[in-house]
Amino acid sequence: MPSNIQFRFTTHPTDCDLWDRWLQQAPNGSYLQYADWLSAYDSYGFGFELLLAFQDDQLVGGVGIVWAKAAFFTFGIAPATPIYTEGFTHLSEDLYTLILERAQQKKCCYLQLCTPDSLPDFSATEHSSQIKLPAWWQDGKEGTRFKFVYAPTGYRYKLLDGLRESELLQTFSSNHQRNIAKAQKQGFIFDWLQPSDADGLKAAYACMEANGNQKGYAVRSYDSWGNSLIDLLVKEYARMAVVRQNETIVAAALVMDNAHIRTYISGAATELGQQLGASHFMQYQIMLDAIRRGYKAYDMGWGGSQGVLRFKMGFGCHEQKLPSTKYWILKPTIFTLYSIVEKGLKKYKKPIAFLLQRLKKS
Repeated sequence: MPSNIQFRFTTHPTDCDLWDRWLQQAPNGSYLQYADWLSAYDSYGFGFELLLAFQDDQLVGGVGIVWAKAAFFTFGIAPATPIYTEGFTHLSEDLYTLILERAQQKKCCYLQLCTPDSLPDFSATEHSSQIKLPAWWQDGKEGTRFKFVYAPTGYRYKLLDGLRESELLQTFSSNHQRNIAKAQKQGFIFDWLQPSDADGLKAAYACMEANGNQKGYAVRSYDSWGNSLIDLLVKEYARMAVVRQNETIVAAALVMDNAHIRTYISGAATELGQQLGASHFMQYQIMLDAIRRGYKAYDMGWGGSQGVLRFKMGFGCHEQKLPSTKYWILKPTIFTLYSIVEKGLKKYKKPIAFLLQRLKKS
């Protein structure tokens, strides 16, 4: 290891705050590594650590890791690739090896890491070919075998860099332009909720939960991570957008911000809002605000149904599939047992998650 570089694993509040502020300004930072975001996994009984690299007491790189523990199964997952100050990508080999050693110390049966080139095309970063990886890296398998910690598989982003507000609308599909024009006649009011607006936040989130229940996809309950969400809003790492009509919320969306990119996390519209184009109007306003703030891109997320993907692509998004994550089975016998248990309990995932959250509070 370089003699003038100090590495440390930490969850100390001072280090977490330092990391989050540094990450917010990092050109290739990811919201998935905010300490406040990682700490939200506590609602499932998971822990996290930051592995930080310092040179002369200056933070020059790091990565966030979730340690997921259930019964005697322990898993280590880094949901995003390590981030460095320019000129410090040579630390990758040591940093990845330290993660492996930490996973072994924690008796993990499974370790999952993102490849160094798992960054968006518009990210200002050194070329991944300059990054040296440890010899054991080639033993990893592509994919994921633990699906309870999210890691991105791709970006579907709207490039905003160099785009004027007055030009944005014309870059959308004609259908999206018509929906926005229709919405602008409905008396909609777009707004960002303040962290202190507890009732507004709950109402906005209830809109997203109701939409998830209606369409059959899981949305983490507000009770399980509301406090973490408010922390993110207070620090302006996250923002909650709403569209109101006659004081009633008809659409809501949660986005995360960092130095150059805004990321869509979740959103929904009421049935009336969908009919009147509130979702189109809301996304348009979110992008306009991103342009005003100088963001290079707005990532609308890789996944979704065919209808959702058509909706996203109608805004003129670019697609970028990421290299697969890599994983290592560190304790084959224990992981095989986990696989058997996980397969048998898969259909009970939602009630088990609910029970874990309740037990955590008791």
